[in-house]
Parts: sequence; structure tokens; C-alpha cells
Amino acid sequence: MRKVMVIIMVAMIIFYWVFEAKAGGDLDKYPARFYGSLKAFPPAVNVAGMGNFWAALPNPFSANPAAYSTFPEIDQALYGSGSEISFNAGPDIHLGVIDVLLKMGKGFLRVDYYGFNSDWAKTKISLGGMNLENKVEGKCFQFGYGLPVIKDKLFLGLTIIPLYSSDVKFNSPCLDVRAKSRNRGAVRIGGLYSPFRSRKVWLGLVIEHSKNRLQTDLNMLAYQPDLGGFYRIKEKQVEHPSTSLVRSGLSIKPWEGATIGIDWVWGKVDVKGTKDYHVNQVYAGMEQWLNPNLALRAGAADKGFTAGLGLRKEIAGNQLFIDYAFMTEPMGDMKPFWGGGKSHLVSLTFAW
Repeated sequence: MRKVMVIIMVAMIIFYWVFEAKAGGDLDKYPARFYGSLKAFPPAVNVAGMGNFWAALPNPFSANPAAYSTFPEIDQALYGSGSEISFNAGPDIHLGVIDVLLKMGKGFLRVDYYGFNSDWAKTKISLGGMNLENKVEGKCFQFGYGLPVIKDKLFLGLTIIPLYSSDVKFNSPCLDVRAKSRNRGAVRIGGLYSPFRSRKVWLGLVIEHSKNRLQTDLNMLAYQPDLGGFYRIKEKQVEHPSTSLVRSGLSIKPWEGATIGIDWVWGKVDVKGTKDYHVNQVYAGMEQWLNPNLALRAGAADKGFTAGLGLRKEIAGNQLFIDYAFMTEPMGDMKPFWGGGKSHLVSLTFAW
């Protein structure tokens, strides 16, 4: 009985260290902050360059599904991008995205897939005097449909996310922790409204809600002299976090070729048994097409700054877009764990 009680006490201490210890940041905030940071990452490279505002952006590669049908010049489009996100004291993440946009009925259908992974890297997270190593990986599949409700004025859309999964792993000589998150249902509803005939002012609203299954597996080697040496401790904890986010936005086209916009995001990532992650973020920026083939972009994305470049080329009546963006602090809420970061993003879009 004494042996069982000692093992339980050691396990409780380790769980306290993992989820309550302060090491560069509250570790109990890690799961919610990581998920919230992923949700805040730009949906497209052109959006990233202009500060990651997209709620009121009439662009088919906005994450607002209402915007899918606001680009009448095209019927189909294929988009692909690659991103590298690096940190001073965290894993370098590689992200790939493929999007397909298809005209269907009165609106447009968009299908998206993205995946990300990283190598093992030491972090600012310390346990027992040792910095933990961290590795992340995941994937997402989603599809949405947007259509005009009132021509040139009001657009509505819906995105369904049937697949989202992520694995977060920690490692040290005596400790191995793996947190596996799996989607249990997620939807995103969007609206886009232009109050004037000129379509130079847009208002946008996006509401997203999701539920996940989060399983944390702990494997630890503990030493207890009173019990005769080393003991292996294995524990499993299952929770069902939920995310509720609201993003409102305004965009304006003040002169030829220019777009200026701002987004405000608020909501909560609720992980039972840990501290909630309250989202309160602001994104703002601008885009200027210097001529029909060249665009410059800049902005402020929550805790960092962005800059970007866009090239457009017409080929036999079709359009080819090449976009590049640079971001500082692309996942700013992970800074207590991973330190400062930056990201390079590049994409290729073919529309016809």
C-alpha cells in the first residue's frame, strides 16, 4: 500500500510540474496557447503580407467562407503554399497548404488541406533543471461554400472541418509526454457585407466553434530510495477542450489599387482542468498594387509585423499569382515557451 501511495504522489507531483510549473510561461497554458496560435496563423500568403486581416477581405483565399464568391473574374483556382516558422528556443515548423476553389451553382466551393511538422528542439520549458525538448506535428482537412445572398452587397458562407489532429511531444532523459488532439466537430460561419454600391467598404464577421479530444500520455522514470530504486510511472489523461472565436473586420479601398483593413479577434480556448486561453488579438495592414502585375504589402499581426510582395501574370487569359510574405512573431502567444520567432511564406496560385 505504501508503494502505491508513493507512486501516486510522485505522479501527482509530475503532473503539477507539467501543467502548473512556471518555466518561461505557465505550462498549463501550453495546449490552449498552441491551438489558439495555430488558429491565428494566416490562411494565405497574400493575407499574411498585409497583416493577416481577412474577416472583411473580398478575396477567395480569405478564411471567411463568405468571401469565396467575391471574385467573379475566375471560375476555378488552385493554390499551394509552403511556410517555414522558426523560433529562437523552439522547434522549426514546416507547413504546407493545398487549396482548390471551384464554381458550383450560384457560389463557390473551396477544399483545403494543410499539414505541419517539426524536428526535436530544446525549448525554454524547464523541468528539474533541464530544458525539455519539444516536437509538434499535425494536419487539417476542411471544405466550405460561399454564395451571394444580395448581389454585390451581402455574402454568406459555411466551412466544415471534419479532420483536425495535432501531436505535441516533450522529452527529457527521464520524462516523455505526448498530447494528442483530435477534432470532434468544428464549423466556421461567415458573413461579408458592402453597404455602398462602389464596393469600396466591406464589413465582415466570422464565428467559429470546435470541440476536440485531448489525450495526454505521461511516461516517467522516477527514483525512490525507500522503495529500492527506479520506478516507471505511466499515466493517461483525457479532456475535451472547446474553442469559440469571433472575428470582426473592416476593409476599405481608399484609392486605386489599395486595400486597408483591420480585424479584431476575441474568444476562448477552454481546456478543462487547465487555465483557459483568452484570445484578444488585433490585425491590421494594407496592400497596394503599383501596377496590374506588382503588389506591395505591410501590416501588424497581433504581436509582430509583416511585409509581402505579390506578382501577377496573365497566361492565355488565365492568371498566375506568386506571393511572398515575411512575418515576425508568427505564433506570438508561444513566445514564453519558444522565444521570438519569424516566418517565411511563399505561394503559387493558378486561376482560370
